[in-house]
Amino acid sequence: PAEGIASGAQPIIGYNYGAGNFFRVRTTLNYLSLIAPLLVIPFLIILQTVPSFFIGMFTGSDSAVMESSSYDFIRYTLLSAPLVCMYNIFTNYFRSIGRAGKALVLAVSRLGIFLPVSLMLIPKITGPGITAVWAALPVADVLAFLSAFLMIGFERSELGRQIRAAA
Repeated sequence: PAEGIASGAQPIIGYNYGAGNFFRVRTTLNYLSLIAPLLVIPFLIILQTVPSFFIGMFTGSDSAVMESSSYDFIRYTLLSAPLVCMYNIFTNYFRSIGRAGKALVLAVSRLGIFLPVSLMLIPKITGPGITAVWAALPVADVLAFLSAFLMIGFERSELGRQIRAAA
């Protein structure tokens, strides 16, 4: 749902940014930053509470798969879902306002930079094993979110300056 919301807001942000209505752009970004993670959290809670139901949808009743690390995979990888939601919103925001370079940096950083680094470093910290692999994704997600958060912070400051200049 969060990706759909972020993509659906793209024309609203792009149109208003192009029209110089920076207050509406900032307001839309603020709403997205609040609403999208709130929509993801109930799904996260459900998936964390009853992972066997969702794993069973794809594996059937194969007990070997059900008893494998599938539970850990869901539990670890979905911990950062609200942050990934925000990360996607921020990436789409930069795409919406025509800052393709920033959007590209954010899009590539999560899986192209932070995940490989996490996959190399986490096993050295926690020891080898599949749990270290599962833990690498939320670590990469946190790092990607922090980089996107910093970039959007500068952008919000710029929006504030543009709003004050237009007033």
